[in-house]
Amino acid sequence: VDDKEWQLMLAEFNQHFWLRRVPAFAKAWAACSALDPSLWSNELKQAIHGLAGVSALIGQDALGDLARHIEQLWDSEGASLPPKVQELADRLAIAECEYAAKTGSG
Repeated sequence: VDDKEWQLMLAEFNQHFWLRRVPAFAKAWAACSALDPSLWSNELKQAIHGLAGVSALIGQDALGDLARHIEQLWDSEGASLPPKVQELADRLAIAECEYAAKTGSG
């Protein structure tokens, strides 16, 4: 869309995603990654939800799909969640590097 207001809004979503949502997830995952999933904090669940909510708006559909999938499995999968959350963390790191290279923000 060539609308300047829309482009500004998308730029703000991008900034919010990379500067707030991704670091919040990284912090929560660092605190929980060595724990049994039954002990994971609500902050991690909220961070994953936040990623799922904004990803599509900034063109990161696959990340959003993975985050939503993790949300759906959260209460029922237990032991199978850590590899999925680690996959999300790994894919976010790659996407963040690509974003930084594209925008010169790295």
